Amino acid sequence: MNLQTEDVIDVVKVTHGDTYEYVFLFDSSSGHAKKRGDGLDAKSMKKEWHSKPSGMRNVKMERKEGYLGPHLDPSVRAMVVIGQEQTMDFTSDLDKELGPFWLTAQQREEQRHDREVEIPLEQRKRRVKQKSELIPELMLTGWGKLEGQMKLWKMKHPELVRKAAAQDIEINITPATKTVHGWEGKGKGLLQVAYERGWIDKKNYKSYLVMKYDDDGNLIPELSLRHLIASCTDFQTEKSQLEYVCESLGAKALITTKYHAEYAGEGIEYSFVDSVLGQEVIWRHTRLWS
Repeated sequence: MNLQTEDVIDVVKVTHGDTYEYVFLFDSSSGHAKKRGDGLDAKSMKKEWHSKPSGMRNVKMERKEGYLGPHLDPSVRAMVVIGQEQTMDFTSDLDKELGPFWLTAQQREEQRHDREVEIPLEQRKRRVKQKSELIPELMLTGWGKLEGQMKLWKMKHPELVRKAAAQDIEINITPATKTVHGWEGKGKGLLQVAYERGWIDKKNYKSYLVMKYDDDGNLIPELSLRHLIASCTDFQTEKSQLEYVCESLGAKALITTKYHAEYAGEGIEYSFVDSVLGQEVIWRHTRLWS
């Protein structure tokens, strides 16, 4: 849909130039509302650092309201100020120097990089091998070499398990070690991002949860990390990939309200039928005179 939209905008720009303001109406669907590749998404963030980079872009703090919280202290090097960009991963020199704010200097160094740790005997469990474990073994077989690694990665896990079993590959494993992911180069997570924006009371940082509720089941917003970050202006106003593409090309995308696909759908269906009928007329005319 993004590529189609780009093509349409290119066509109307060439044919009509800047005579009109171009607005495109799209029905509400998961495809049309899909976030940008580097989009901001509080729902995808864990409390602490991730096992891989977040994929989210750096964000400039435009102003205090809507971006920065009541615990902001500009004298703290880890905190961002107005006009400064916040990184969403531990990738900058300052990020690598300071690390997660709740770790001691010793903990910061011990947990900087990924490491393999032994699993106690009583905690070891037999499980089905993951795709990353099955594919290297399948690639050693004639069938795997014929299929190719790219095709194997596209297969669903249950199918890979069946294929491995058919190749007499042991599909179960009892791991003796596990990977503990370090923080350097990884996504910061909700707690760190909120702290850098001044939304965390450092003395009571352990009181914060991804979503915190009282005994009656009511949300405690000031202690709920996802709520705090999702309420920030940059996260609230995040555009979908389709909206971003349109705006970057000088147009505008309007997404209809959810469950009201017919707003855009009827126009699309009418246009589709009209084009099909037009093709039918051309086809019949060609057959008649050929």
